[in-house]
Amino acid sequence: MSLATLAGEAHVFQNHDRVASVIFFLATTFLYYHAGSFPEEAAFYPRMVIGLMVILSVLMFVKSWLKTGRSRTFEPFFIHHKRFLLSTLMALAYIAGVQYLGYYSASLVFIPAAAWALGYRNRFVMAGTTVCYLLFIFVVFDQLFDRPLTQEFFLRH
Repeated sequence: MSLATLAGEAHVFQNHDRVASVIFFLATTFLYYHAGSFPEEAAFYPRMVIGLMVILSVLMFVKSWLKTGRSRTFEPFFIHHKRFLLSTLMALAYIAGVQYLGYYSASLVFIPAAAWALGYRNRFVMAGTTVCYLLFIFVVFDQLFDRPLTQEFFLRH
């Protein structure tokens, strides 16, 4: 039995929101319990954000069963496989980059590179967005929460 036949019979794969909500729910539930291994003070913020994501994934799942606003046509879940693969590889490289370069340096490279790779070409907006995002993260984590992120490669040596 092919996936298309199974999807046609079960009607489970015919709604992108339903598929995405189940994936989000499973991932966020796992992350919520994983955050329990953090020290109590450090676990508060991640658990708060992840808890909100769990609630939103449940709402997304419920909404996927409502008939209003739902398309009757089946469309492929991945519209552009190469961009999905590129995004996945870039995200993995970013995670590794944070460990070796530090959060700010890796983000300074990743954010505009990801935008460029996915087709965005306005350099001024990419630069402004990247700088504003990094400043925001610096103020929130380093200044307000007094929780510095991974040390920069250039400051370690």
